[in-house]
Amino acid sequence: GQLVWLNAIYGVDLSTYDWNPAGYSTDLQAMARQIMDESLAAAVGIAGPREIDRINIYWATLGAMARAVRRLRLRPELVLVDARTIPGIDEDQEAHVGGDGTFYQIACASLLAKTYRDRLMHRLDQRYPGYGFSHNLGYPTPGHRKALRRLGPCWIHRRHYRGVAEWMQGDLDSLWSPEGQSEERAPGP
Repeated sequence: GQLVWLNAIYGVDLSTYDWNPAGYSTDLQAMARQIMDESLAAAVGIAGPREIDRINIYWATLGAMARAVRRLRLRPELVLVDARTIPGIDEDQEAHVGGDGTFYQIACASLLAKTYRDRLMHRLDQRYPGYGFSHNLGYPTPGHRKALRRLGPCWIHRRHYRGVAEWMQGDLDSLWSPEGQSEERAPGP
């Protein structure tokens, strides 16, 4: 499915609040509302499945990150990033490996992105019933894999991911199986 990146600018120090965004131990939606209430600006960047298939997950992630920074209605003084720097933005930035466990700003943005993506998956579950997106949130659980084998992929599935690629190859293979060919038709493409 899609990859979601979210940036936020905070007007107050959220580090003193009594919650643990990295541990996800309480009601995530309530925590996300609290973070948004204290944010001066927030913006989301999304990389869709076709972009991920076309340029790979790494470059699609960086693109989503840059789009999120550019969409902020206020310019940040400093962009704190988990693990890597964002090419193509003018703002000063710092990359911190494990940043979501060290910087509350990164942890908050990570939690906002997660809850945004979860809500998106619930909406996709209504549009594409049968895949269980509300339960698996797009992760390749056994139930999701079974649904993929039964229904085939929908537009949200990344075509280069193993389960989807295997389904697509199996579908192509069945077109050329002996059972699927008439006697007059020679095997092969």
